[in-house]
Amino acid sequence: MIFITNYRILLGFFFIIFSCNKNPTKIAWESKASNAKNILVDTIIDSNLSLDQALTGLNKAPDDLISKLVIIDVNYYGYDDKLHKGQLVCHNKVAKDLNEIFNIIEESRFHINSVIPISKFNWDDYESMEYNNTSCFNYRHVSNSNKLSQHAYGLAIDINPCQNPHIKKSNISPKNAVYNPKNMGTILAEDFIVKEFAQRGWKWGGHWQYSKDYQHFYKNFSQK
Repeated sequence: MIFITNYRILLGFFFIIFSCNKNPTKIAWESKASNAKNILVDTIIDSNLSLDQALTGLNKAPDDLISKLVIIDVNYYGYDDKLHKGQLVCHNKVAKDLNEIFNIIEESRFHINSVIPISKFNWDDYESMEYNNTSCFNYRHVSNSNKLSQHAYGLAIDINPCQNPHIKKSNISPKNAVYNPKNMGTILAEDFIVKEFAQRGWKWGGHWQYSKDYQHFYKNFSQK
């Protein structure tokens, strides 16, 4: 039984490497924790930035929006089945929600590939998705629109994009992503993650009528 469990974990890990990432080794910010606070000594550090560092290269967002952003540390089990620490940049009004949900994600051992602020991907949403990175704040517009995305306010999060792609007719984003309920890290309508977000007033792109954005959770309220 131990052999079968380890075999499944290895299959999930190699699926991430080869199905969605073009160059999974080009981004290397992971290191072993030696003196990080509130985490185990063998936790793998995917991100350990200050808010200023996480916003490096951002030069077009208004100051009043930036003043509402915070950075939070989150723990999760990676596709290597080891405990990781990552970070989310988000609106201060949803920081409590995200901390609570990620505590439940950690306890449930739901696997997440990485949680790294999108500045490390040069603010390129697609590059972050190809790496299968979970992220929140990104000052950008909705695709093919002049409307600001909820990500631009730090009020949306995308989780495991390679297992939970945006599907609209025959278009899938990111490319080569697969939505398969049997794959590690896939979010289903009946999953606890969907329920936990819904209890806190978030909506899920998997419930959309004309397209499905399985990675996408967002919260609507005044940003003021």
